[in-house]
Amino acid sequence: MEALERRLKKDGESVLDVGTGSGILAIVAAKLGAQEILGIDTDPVAIEVARENVERNGVKGRVRIRKGSIGRIQKKFDSRIGQHRF
Repeated sequence: MEALERRLKKDGESVLDVGTGSGILAIVAAKLGAQEILGIDTDPVAIEVARENVERNGVKGRVRIRKGSIGRIQKKFDSRIGQHRF
């Protein structure tokens, strides 16, 4: 979480969470001030769990969870997080 805190430069950033899993990094990003967060994963169970966690943590208005992979993302984000290689 400290690394994520250092990575987010300013409130209001947009963040892409690749391989969101439980959604914890997307949730933390929202709580640290990111305004728009998209969490993506290819696992349907992870998507369901992440959506539940987003709602439980009160960040549903800023965090969206979608099934998909990074190759299908066309929007530019200020930051990318997650377990991925670029």
